[in-house]
Amino acid sequence: MRVDYINREQFIEANQNTLTLMDDRFMKLCLDGNIPCVQAMINHIIDKNLTVIETHAQKEYKSLHRSIAIDVYARDSDGKIYDIEIQNDSSEATARRARFHGSLMDSHHLDESTDFEKLPETYVIFITREDVLKHNKSMYTINRYIEGLNEPFNDGLHIVYVNCSAEDDGSKVWKLIHDMICPDPAKMFIQELADRVGFFKTTKKGREQMSDWFSDYEKIVAQRERKRVRQQERESIALSLLNLGKMTLEEIASCSKLALPEVTKLAARLKA
Repeated sequence: MRVDYINREQFIEANQNTLTLMDDRFMKLCLDGNIPCVQAMINHIIDKNLTVIETHAQKEYKSLHRSIAIDVYARDSDGKIYDIEIQNDSSEATARRARFHGSLMDSHHLDESTDFEKLPETYVIFITREDVLKHNKSMYTINRYIEGLNEPFNDGLHIVYVNCSAEDDGSKVWKLIHDMICPDPAKMFIQELADRVGFFKTTKKGREQMSDWFSDYEKIVAQRERKRVRQQERESIALSLLNLGKMTLEEIASCSKLALPEVTKLAARLKA
């Protein structure tokens, strides 16, 4: 499926007044390899004057069974690691997902012969459109404590939720919240972010890069559409075979090319 605009310039014009850093595609365009922007973001969250020395957007980490693409990966001069995730869907920012991100980061930052105490301090940061934890705070910081003693466990993992639905509470992180959902660079607080967003929205060179980005976006949309159609076709085959009632779930999974858990869910849906 093709994104239907007369030309790419019209696409840019149509989205000029609505694109924000909460759009993960635009965020990637703005932040990939941009140390000043990422450093400013982290300093507004952690509230320390740290120095970022490396950053990448969509950095992929693989495990034995599942891989993830980190929205924004960063490392500071003290060796601390940051995984920043932009989440518009609350279901994608659960506590167990944060746990998985932390464990996967650990597995890629410790060599086989390295002492466990050399594991870097890690921050998993979810910047969410809604208040996932629902306590009306602009930011939540989660660390492990020893039960009954109120002493930190000091395992080096920190999980942070930044709530972009929060009202202005005068905090430093709220300036970042404002800028994450603000489409107008002239109204942004953090200069590094304002300059970067403004580059793409207001300069000729930036708009040319936006045009290249749109070309990539078209390919992504087409790929997602092909994947959706294939999934529908496979589910249709599986449902037909389930209705016949002559094959095992394993046989249906093999014929439809669906995973067995998916076939099991379809079977349960039919019985409901």
